[in-house]
Amino acid sequence: MGKRKRTWSDNYQSCSKRYRKEEFTNFRQFIHEAPDALRQIKGTKRVCSHRDLLAILQSCTQETSIKMVDCSSELTKVDSTLYERNNLESGDIIWIINILASAINDQPELVCSIIERSNFFERSDVSGMVLKSAATDCYKLKGWTKDFITLLVSVPRQYTSKNMFFKTIFRLLSKSECINDSLVIEEIIKTFRNLKVKEKDIQDDSQTQLPAPGCIEDILCDLITWTIFPTREMVVNDKYPPRWPRDLKTLRIPYVNSAHYLMEQFSMFLEDFIGPLRKGIQNFIKYAQSKQPQGRFRDKDIWIYKRVCLLGNKCIEGSGVCLEVQFDTSTMKKMRWGANKRLQYGNVVCLTVDDSSELIYALVANRDLKQLTEGRTFLKILEENPDIIHKFRRMHTSRLVMIEGKSFFETYNHTLKSLQNLAMKMLGGNENIPFAKYFVNLNSEVLEPLYMQSKNNEEITLDFSCLVHTEQNFSTLYKKVPILEVEKWPTREEMYLNEDQYEALKKCLTKEVGILQGPPGTGKTWMGVRIVEFLINNFRNMFDIAERRPILLLSHTNHALDQFFAKLLELKSIKRILAQMGYRKPFVRVGQRCGNEQVMEYSINAHRKQYRQNTKYWSGTLKEMRKSLKSVDYIDTLLEFLQEGIVSVDFLKSEEIILQKHIFSLTHNPSFVPKNNGILGTWLGINENEVRYNHGNETQAVDRTEMELDNMFPQETERKFLDDNDKNEVAKRNILKAISPLFVLSRLHFLPNEYHMLQKSKRSAFAYIRNMLRNQNDFMPDETVRRLENVWDLKYKDRWRLYKFWIRNITFKLKNRRKHIVELFNERDKAVQIERFEQDLEILTSSLMVGMTTTGAALNMKLLREIQPRIVVVEEAAQVHEQHIIGCLTKELQHLILIGDHQQLRPAMNNYDLKQSHKTDVSLMERLVMNKFPFHCLTCQHRMRPEISRMLTPAIYPTLKNHSSVLSYQNIKGMKHNLFFMNHQYLENQTKFSTSYTNDFEADMIAQLYKYLILQGYSNADITILSAYNDQVKKIRRNVAEISQGIRVSEERLQQRVQITTVDNFQGEENRIILQSLVRSNKKCILGHLSDSLRICVSLSRAKEGMYLIGNFEMLNNGSDGLWKKMIKKANESGMFGESLLLVCQNHSETITEVSTPQDFEKVPDGGCIEPCATKLQCGHDCDRRCHGDESIHNLPCQRPCLKICDSGHLCPKKCYKECDDCMTKVMKKHRTCEHAVEIPCCRDPSLTSCRFDCARELQCGHPCTLLCDQSCDDCICKVLINIVPTQCHHKTKIECYKKDRYICQKKCTEILPCGHRCKGDCHQCSNGRLHIPCKEMCEKTLVCGHRCRDFCWNPCPPCTENCDRGCIHKINRFDHLCKNVCESCEEMCDWKCYDECENRFACSAKCFEDCRRPPCEKRCKKSLECSPNHRCIGLCGENCPKKCKRCDRNELSNCVESKNIDNSLFIELIKCGHVFEVETMDTHMNLHSKDDSCRDKQVALKKCPRCSTPIKRSGRYKVVINQAYRDLMNVNRKCEEMTNNLFSYEHLSLNAQNKVQRPIHLDVNAGPLAAEQWRNKHVKTVLQTFYKKGNPRKKELLIISDRSFLLEIENSFDVLSKWILHHSDICFTQKELEQLTDELERLLMYADLILLKFKEKSILSQSELDIIESNLSKLRCPDVTTFNRGDIVSAQSVVDEIRRMHGISCQWMLEEDRRMSFKDVVCGKHGNWYKCTKAGHIYLSEVAGTVDDPRCPDCLSSEGDSPSEEEMEVA
Repeated sequence: MGKRKRTWSDNYQSCSKRYRKEEFTNFRQFIHEAPDALRQIKGTKRVCSHRDLLAILQSCTQETSIKMVDCSSELTKVDSTLYERNNLESGDIIWIINILASAINDQPELVCSIIERSNFFERSDVSGMVLKSAATDCYKLKGWTKDFITLLVSVPRQYTSKNMFFKTIFRLLSKSECINDSLVIEEIIKTFRNLKVKEKDIQDDSQTQLPAPGCIEDILCDLITWTIFPTREMVVNDKYPPRWPRDLKTLRIPYVNSAHYLMEQFSMFLEDFIGPLRKGIQNFIKYAQSKQPQGRFRDKDIWIYKRVCLLGNKCIEGSGVCLEVQFDTSTMKKMRWGANKRLQYGNVVCLTVDDSSELIYALVANRDLKQLTEGRTFLKILEENPDIIHKFRRMHTSRLVMIEGKSFFETYNHTLKSLQNLAMKMLGGNENIPFAKYFVNLNSEVLEPLYMQSKNNEEITLDFSCLVHTEQNFSTLYKKVPILEVEKWPTREEMYLNEDQYEALKKCLTKEVGILQGPPGTGKTWMGVRIVEFLINNFRNMFDIAERRPILLLSHTNHALDQFFAKLLELKSIKRILAQMGYRKPFVRVGQRCGNEQVMEYSINAHRKQYRQNTKYWSGTLKEMRKSLKSVDYIDTLLEFLQEGIVSVDFLKSEEIILQKHIFSLTHNPSFVPKNNGILGTWLGINENEVRYNHGNETQAVDRTEMELDNMFPQETERKFLDDNDKNEVAKRNILKAISPLFVLSRLHFLPNEYHMLQKSKRSAFAYIRNMLRNQNDFMPDETVRRLENVWDLKYKDRWRLYKFWIRNITFKLKNRRKHIVELFNERDKAVQIERFEQDLEILTSSLMVGMTTTGAALNMKLLREIQPRIVVVEEAAQVHEQHIIGCLTKELQHLILIGDHQQLRPAMNNYDLKQSHKTDVSLMERLVMNKFPFHCLTCQHRMRPEISRMLTPAIYPTLKNHSSVLSYQNIKGMKHNLFFMNHQYLENQTKFSTSYTNDFEADMIAQLYKYLILQGYSNADITILSAYNDQVKKIRRNVAEISQGIRVSEERLQQRVQITTVDNFQGEENRIILQSLVRSNKKCILGHLSDSLRICVSLSRAKEGMYLIGNFEMLNNGSDGLWKKMIKKANESGMFGESLLLVCQNHSETITEVSTPQDFEKVPDGGCIEPCATKLQCGHDCDRRCHGDESIHNLPCQRPCLKICDSGHLCPKKCYKECDDCMTKVMKKHRTCEHAVEIPCCRDPSLTSCRFDCARELQCGHPCTLLCDQSCDDCICKVLINIVPTQCHHKTKIECYKKDRYICQKKCTEILPCGHRCKGDCHQCSNGRLHIPCKEMCEKTLVCGHRCRDFCWNPCPPCTENCDRGCIHKINRFDHLCKNVCESCEEMCDWKCYDECENRFACSAKCFEDCRRPPCEKRCKKSLECSPNHRCIGLCGENCPKKCKRCDRNELSNCVESKNIDNSLFIELIKCGHVFEVETMDTHMNLHSKDDSCRDKQVALKKCPRCSTPIKRSGRYKVVINQAYRDLMNVNRKCEEMTNNLFSYEHLSLNAQNKVQRPIHLDVNAGPLAAEQWRNKHVKTVLQTFYKKGNPRKKELLIISDRSFLLEIENSFDVLSKWILHHSDICFTQKELEQLTDELERLLMYADLILLKFKEKSILSQSELDIIESNLSKLRCPDVTTFNRGDIVSAQSVVDEIRRMHGISCQWMLEEDRRMSFKDVVCGKHGNWYKCTKAGHIYLSEVAGTVDDPRCPDCLSSEGDSPSEEEMEVA
């Protein structure tokens, strides 16, 4: 075997083995570790050889150790940076390269995933910097290039996907002087070769390989790295891509090379796109920098919007996260946004400041006419720069400016990117421009397509049977025809082709580049359809399965594309293919604006829908993305309404914005009465009478008057419009409906029209709210909010400050939530775009043909590069930019067919100056024809009548011929001439905000002529109105829309909208009659668009039967270069030129009317002449119109009055054409029952009509009936006020008569409850004073700990739930638990000790939580005060030094000394409140040295400051006393906890328990809300069940008695008791309440027993017994609290028992023991103060075993045998 050549990698590995573990592991680390040595070599200016590398390696010491650092965090930063920023600075790129190179060996998979996910090497900023650096010499390179070489060598080994950048840069580096070591270069070349082996789809055709000499490399590098949007320096210096001279002569010369051709195409297209904007910005900069600017800035290429304000971000589907901006519209009051092209979707805008120091480019992401009227729009920032955006936000609005260009970004962007991508491939050396030998070298010898060339010496045969149209059977003869042997093709007669069409078919099918020119009407579209039909039918024969790619059909307009598809689908062979493929649709129409229903089935959206149904693909991601979008819209709307409405408490609570104590305070205010505007509305002082509600939640519809007018006619633009308000309005209504419940007062609760109709006083409430919420910075501080207890104690001003604090917090929370959702939306939107691309790619690759417009092709350039179409057919190729076609062509292209007419309109250009200087509007088709490429021109036209086609020959088309079909056209009805040039002298106009022109005379004349032709019998579909100027088109549309309202013809003829459009948009279309307004008429003979011969050709070749042009032909004759002169001369010679149109009456042919002004059409009001028609109609009337030529008008409905009469002689009021109904004439007729006369229609029977007179009858109560005569008096509600005295309470009152039977006394109770508060019930609720509802006022008592009680005053004070504020010196304010819980013991050592100067030297040896083990020091502190060094501290040693001085504050300290001897007194300062006291006084107060020998129990309480009552919680001197108080406090809390647990279930606490009281209560154990978990008071269920158990038997018996009045009385009493019990759902029972409840229930049951006895046993009772029962009933009925006597119950019970015994009555519901209730198991609440027993230290409540004044310890009483009674020991 031969010896293998030693490579650089071998030498490197051998020399580095000994350093592998100590110094260097690979070449990357060498590059990093030896920069100094390399710099030394660089300084000698000699080449760094391999020997130098080895020397550097050997000279490195072992001190240079390998630093293995975990790069995960750095890689994360790199990944986020690449994700968030679209345009990186060079420093950021260098940093990223360094991090990636450092981690490539340790974490190759992570590095490659970052590179692949971010498309790192293909980013324009990265590739641009690298390519520029690769072209420099060795001494200009930076250190980062060495890291980049490491990535280039290492990444391809891991990188799985092909990337053209590797091949490009490897090739450049292999020839670069930056690497002079042959081994390094060899390693790079080896990697390059390996990569090329992996690239399987490199073309082998040597003709497509591009040699890249140095000059070409420079050109391609410049092209690749050129930024599309200019920087400020580029704008100021007017820097643009290189431009070479270009005119009609140079276009006939071959290009130097492909790079030169590609650079010219790129620079011309880029300059056409961005040139006008760059020049406009440049002019604006000069204007802004001029010291004395002259007037307002104006520029024809840009629009300026001033006083721009950057608002928030907005999520828009399809555009991602966009920026909302506001601009000034004060100078745009007359702007009609719907009628101009400003801020169209996709337009480029530039955000800058007044000095243009920074430029940010963006796209218009949404176009909403309502928002534009308000000066708002949304922008998609193209290159995110958060720093500049933040800088712009902070600037004043007067400085920000928005500059808008006039070009559609997407049309240019993708094409420019495609050209740059092609340049990248050319630089890599493996791909060239498709068909470069034709497009670049202009080689006119066009070969046959590659797929038609013979394979394996077998000629290619194709099927021509689809083109044969004859009765003979050629199915076998033409199934296999050699495609290149044209003599064997079917004859032109067999294919129904003329000679020109036959020759054109040959050239298009047998040449790689086929060109077909067709003058107007010659059928070039029909030929294109036949060509595509042939290709589709032979699709399987031309390519193998692996080589099949869909045919690409390109068209300039959507209409032409739909027309092509529609004609293709009508062919029999295509229908046969569709039938064979079944449900699969082989054609795909890409684009959104499809106008043909048949073609709509093949649209990309239809394919996507079917694809999703079959595969369930990507719907989940799309739903998540749209869900995020709805969430963002929801939050945005909510944030908007937060600034002008009042939210509900429940909303604040659900968002955890409001503290629990504030909720409790709000909802438990005793004086609060619920109102319409809710708790917060009342709390904020908003009068509920000022507003009212309507929960329709309907949003105001957008005023579409202007939109409907502008959209009355079809739009030809390709742009995407997002102002589809149907879906938007529905989504907005749904959001408003969801938000409405969150507010208690807002505009959401009103219909839009209702809100504007509100009275001024009612609207003032909303104005007041907006005014109070305006200053959002005036909110209550957080610390003040936390200290606040009762929110009702605040003044109204402070209440609004607190409310703004809540709104501020919830706004902050919502914005954070929104930010997170926006990030999710961004991710999901990108995922949807990726999935949609994959879906579209699969749809397109499985089809036979893909059709799209050139704009759609530009938008889907990435898809085209993936599907690699081999056959491309371009319809209207003469109107398509050459760059569009080149960008759509791929390396797999084998056949290109161009169909069009270069003598008609050229491609539309944005840069007029560039078009004039560089002929950029010359299409590829025209350029090839100019260079003698083989093509064929069709010569026989099938459209125009000879008079019209004569205008085009020979000036434009010398060889144009007329087909016989055009010779049989009829003359235009009502017109003297079929073609006429009407001349006038009226001048043109130009609007303020437009560069277009109008002509009022021509617009009016065209509208009148349109009306006249419609009256001749033509329909809207027969007429097209053209103009060369957009503004004139819009004016004519308005005039035609207005005049159409008065045309009386059949609706079918006006059903379709008349097409009114520009000449440019009508190329390729035709119609029977063309009306054309030329517009231009000025004294300077400026023709504008009319000077373009191509546009003249289009405008004169659209009509089939008639054409009428109105313009200033004298000016055209004087200003034209010859074409207009020739046509005007021809028209004049033929008598078709003049200043008046000649109108001919169809009925009176001798009558000719001349019209020269719009007013002259009044001479022919109905389209004929002024003679009356007088034709007899079918209805009998004579035609009332003037003479008219359209006889179908007589079939219209007759508009004259009807002549028929009714039986009473009344005439029919309807029109003649309408059917007569019943006579509705009003007459007087009498009712048969009441004899009242009423005015009713003639046809109506009075007995069937309601009498509307007032009723004269009386009600049962004696009052008059207030209803109408025909209404039943039983339905009348008597509302006469009467005096009533209820039997239950004898309170006199006035009520409405109908309420007397169910009246409930609601007189307010005036009783003072035991707690001292006034009862909140009324007479009915309190059972006439016998049973008061419990008090729900706030307790506000001071607890043992010093905090306020926040429970109801009726309840015992529970353990404190405030935050603990205790603590030691080590843990000051660090406790995060509740006050009722035991504090964690501090294990630090106690630091209470004497100062160093003190002679006692006392120091505590205990821990901080223990009692101190040292005596208090009585020595005076020796420290000096701040007031003077000579002033000594007045405090004790070891204690906090008081801030008072005996000299400076002598008067103040004198008040603290009882002996008035201040000089000998020492003082102590309390830590928390800072008050100063004499030591002896404070010692006595704290019981430090003395003991209380009193046997009386002491109340448990913390020692407090004698002056301010602040609890003393920290002190070294009194620590023992404080600790003991805390121990007692913990015992109290434990006792409180036990008591509370016996009473309540806190886990089920509900602050809305009052709502349960409002529920209807039924006397059924299973019917009411009896679940114990619903109530805080656990004993409510027991009491309620006991009550139901006693009452239900009586209730059932009462239901069967005859007298219902007693039943109602008993039901009311039972309902009152039920509600009274439920009032205790969150309040405990007291012993007195239970006793009162027992008495009341026993009275009620006894009362019920007497009633039952009276009625059920009435037959056996004597009259005396009944009298006794009635007497007892009157005593028990409803006594008040003063007359209630328990003896009456006992007396009644004895009567009942006696009667039962005498008559032997036995009833289970009358058992004596069942009447008295027992509540032994119910725990009652007790009140009082907490005491500590002096005997045993027990903690007890004063009311448990004693009274408030005489507390007694229950534990000690029990041990001594002197225990209280059982009744006294019922404890809560």
